[in-house]
Formats: sequence, structure tokens, C-alpha cells
Amino acid sequence: MPEVLAVDVSYRAWPWRYLLKTHILGEEQLSVYPRRNARDLADAYREMGRAVGELQAIPFPSFGELDANGRVLDGTDCLTALAARAQRMIPGARGRETSSRG
Repeated sequence: MPEVLAVDVSYRAWPWRYLLKTHILGEEQLSVYPRRNARDLADAYREMGRAVGELQAIPFPSFGELDANGRVLDGTDCLTALAARAQRMIPGARGRETSSRG
């Protein structure tokens, strides 16, 4: 696995999120895909699915953005966290929310 060198998803320093990591020699799945047979592809997809399942099984005490160490910042309930994320990510979301209730 590559080592994470720096990450920032806050938009505080720059108007974008970033993730810098070390490089590992090899080929990406997309470039190898055309050369793999059906059995190899099935094995690779099974392995990726297992890894994603393990990631999705990690429990968190509440919902919200994660810090660089994987801790939940300002944790809250699911609906409140989702609404706050929508306000940050969707331009004009606050105006549409209030005008659609009238």
C-alpha cells in the first residue's frame, strides 16, 4: 500500500481537496483489464469486493467528516450530517431547501 504523505479535505488552505501518497511500481487495474481472462477477472473482483466490504464494516460512533486520523469531526446523527454536507457541497442548496417548502 502507498504511504499517505498529506491530505486535506477541508478546503481551508486551497479551493480543492487533495491526497498525496507515495508511488508503488506496478500497473493499474484499468490497464491490465484487457489482458485478463474471465477467471482472473472474477478473482480480482471478488478480492476487491471483499476489501470494500471490510472498509464498509468499520463502525463509527456517529456521522460526519473524518479527520486525517480517521476520527469523526463534529459527529452527529445521519440526517443532520447529510444535510450539513449537502449545504457545503451543493451550490444554492440552502435556498432550494427553504423555497421548496412554501
